[in-house]
Amino acid sequence: MSEEERLVAALDQIELAFAWMMEGVRQESPSITNEQARQILAERLDRQRRRENHGLFVPAITSA
Repeated sequence: MSEEERLVAALDQIELAFAWMMEGVRQESPSITNEQARQILAERLDRQRRRENHGLFVPAITSA
């Protein structure tokens, strides 16, 4: 795979992960707007970043 192909694949995976996370928020609260869903997701991701920054969550190391 070329560098360009790897970048496109990575961006596709990020887009898919975002869509899955948004769908999870929408299933929990089906009546909310897209903007409200984005805000909830942003808050969850921010909370996760804070946990990582405080050492409360350590991502698994994957093999190369």
